[in-house]
Amino acid sequence: MIYEPILERIISHYTQDKYSQEVLEGKLEFFEKMIPTTEENTELYELRMSQFLDWYLFTRKLGGKGITPIQAVVQRGELAVSPTERPLYDNLLNVQHGIFEFVKAKSSDVYIKDMFTKKTNIIKNSHVTAGFNKDECFDVRLIPYNESFIFTRGFCFHPQEAKKFIVSETKKLKKGTSDERESLIMKLNRMRAKVDQYKHIGVGHIYSNESTFKV
Repeated sequence: MIYEPILERIISHYTQDKYSQEVLEGKLEFFEKMIPTTEENTELYELRMSQFLDWYLFTRKLGGKGITPIQAVVQRGELAVSPTERPLYDNLLNVQHGIFEFVKAKSSDVYIKDMFTKKTNIIKNSHVTAGFNKDECFDVRLIPYNESFIFTRGFCFHPQEAKKFIVSETKKLKKGTSDERESLIMKLNRMRAKVDQYKHIGVGHIYSNESTFKV
């Protein structure tokens, strides 16, 4: 992925010693009400950390700055950026975060529908083409690139049984603010973590506004 070295550079800068407290506070906030995933479950641990890092870079505001790490880099020049890379960095300010439904894959192009806006987006020449299911909803961030988009690494796939609830909740926010949508995405992310945590509990009991599970 063309953005991987750029994002790794930004992650490295904003997780170094100077920002160790920021990272700690960010983890406490992101993983609130979740049992941390241990490194023993490698696949799940890496997925959760990818979700956290996407949130830490694109959504969470740095303490004392009131802006995200991405905004600090692109708008305030906290990292030196070459003229050839500038357009790529600028694109990071226009990342779309949403809950999507898989429509189809055609060759290496992936078609997904934004469940808030009902708009279909095409991810051309996608580096991720497998693992999608029409009965699942997922959240991820889309980085603009060459009149299309590129997936970030922080996918959160929701169970098939949760789709009806997610459709209902996203419909309520069709005209909602970006903060309201972000709040719902985070809530659903935590519900997904509860499914992994309480495997003996039915999905419908967790993905519910009347749930006894505090998310």
